[in-house]
Amino acid sequence: MTEPPFPEAITGRIWGTVPGLCRRLNKRSFARGCLKQDSLQPDEHLHTAFIHAERYASLAFGTAPGAGLTGEVLTYDAAAHTKVITELNRREGWDETQPITSCGYLQAQVRVHTEQGVRPCITYLSNPDGIHHVEGLDPHDIIHILRRATPKGLSTRACGVYYVSTVAQWLCDAGRPDADMHSLLETMGWLETQQP
Repeated sequence: MTEPPFPEAITGRIWGTVPGLCRRLNKRSFARGCLKQDSLQPDEHLHTAFIHAERYASLAFGTAPGAGLTGEVLTYDAAAHTKVITELNRREGWDETQPITSCGYLQAQVRVHTEQGVRPCITYLSNPDGIHHVEGLDPHDIIHILRRATPKGLSTRACGVYYVSTVAQWLCDAGRPDADMHSLLETMGWLETQQP
């Protein structure tokens, strides 16, 4: 998580891996997209499920079966538990009182393998029944969707390709590069320029 909530309440950080999962760009996200007039590569014809009246949607990372998903395990002060979970549920679109199809992700407990042993952790997994879950996109589709959802100028939030490159850089800086993400950004010519 590159933007954890309530950073002042974090009491510990350690890297770990969840066996059997990997990251996958498999969730449609209007929040990670941009206004049409700001788009790097506007287009009204391809991937119409990613087009709204005023915005182009992008893709957000979810989970899929894989060799292992590496990330940072955050430990929070016990007094902050309720507000942290409430904020994460809101941010990740999880509400157990709503129909499962309306939830962005599914809250789950996973076992994370760290240098200090296996830890049970709360995380958010892809929701294959959710209305924003997408499957069957090939690399060309992903590249088109990301470029169209990337703003030409600076944005207050990581959108489109900026979102993917932010996550890739976070993993790289930690000495845990993601080969698939690196390959995608390289194909887009993003690694050399870091700009559209």
